[in-house]
Amino acid sequence: MASKKATTIIEKFVTKKKEPDPKDKVHKAELLLTAYMAEHDMPFSQAEHLFPLLKKMFPECDVAQKMTLKKTKASYVMQDGIAWEESHEIAKICQENKFSLLIDESTDVSVSQILAVVVRFFDSKKAKVTDALLDVVEVDDGSADSLYKAVKGLLEEKNIPLCNIIWFASDNCSAMLGSINGFQALLKKDVPSVFVLECICHSFALCASHACAQLPSYLGQFLRDICCYFSRSSKRLHQFQLIQDIIHTPKHRMLKLSQTRWLSRGKVISRILEQWDALLLFFQEMKTESVKLNGAAEIYSDEKSRHKTHAIISKLCSK
Repeated sequence: MASKKATTIIEKFVTKKKEPDPKDKVHKAELLLTAYMAEHDMPFSQAEHLFPLLKKMFPECDVAQKMTLKKTKASYVMQDGIAWEESHEIAKICQENKFSLLIDESTDVSVSQILAVVVRFFDSKKAKVTDALLDVVEVDDGSADSLYKAVKGLLEEKNIPLCNIIWFASDNCSAMLGSINGFQALLKKDVPSVFVLECICHSFALCASHACAQLPSYLGQFLRDICCYFSRSSKRLHQFQLIQDIIHTPKHRMLKLSQTRWLSRGKVISRILEQWDALLLFFQEMKTESVKLNGAAEIYSDEKSRHKTHAIISKLCSK
């Protein structure tokens, strides 16, 4: 009798581990796979083929056999499950802490204007400053008044006080940074202490653009011609790679000068300087092929006598 009483007393202090519900295992697997697809930019339509494949690969796994995740459910799990939970968690942090506001508007594939609202805050759990997407809202137009109403309405909906905003940043368009009717002017009326910062990359790009405008116009054409000359012919590229091997130059391709990618000009120039010896040797060899490159030999001789080596390659590329 004593031993039975002792056993009963011990059992009160020992908690038995409950077996996890099989449904919870299936739901967890579906959540993890949906998050994986979103993290790696996989279209949800691939779920139609991925999960039947998993069932064939793991016939002995009960979890794989019970998963019923397809593109409609995957989209629902991401948008109304994972995304909603993360947005709710970020909103709770912004309700209790100071944060910075970063916004930018764009047009999606359905030709609807959308506004991305990003917040920057100190994450006490990770002990570092974190940038997170708070939400994406659709706006009627790109005017400052419409954008401000959309952001203010979003913050009010999530119970985030405007006074918690300590810093605001955006691109340098007048709708955002106009001193009278811009977004930042409307924000300062509600939060006078907010610090406004223009986009540094945009400012640097404008400075670089104005500086390049003072240079001869043929230099810009020269940068574009270098890439175009090799991009149109696999034979030319192969011949250039052989010269790179001979002089032990890194096998890097010529970069394209893009007007829409800020500060791309510096990378293009650095690549040309890196490959300068190989480029010079390549066009010196090509000058003898006057049939393939009309007047290449004459152009090379004429320009070399004037010590305009950069113009040599530019004119040869234009042939």
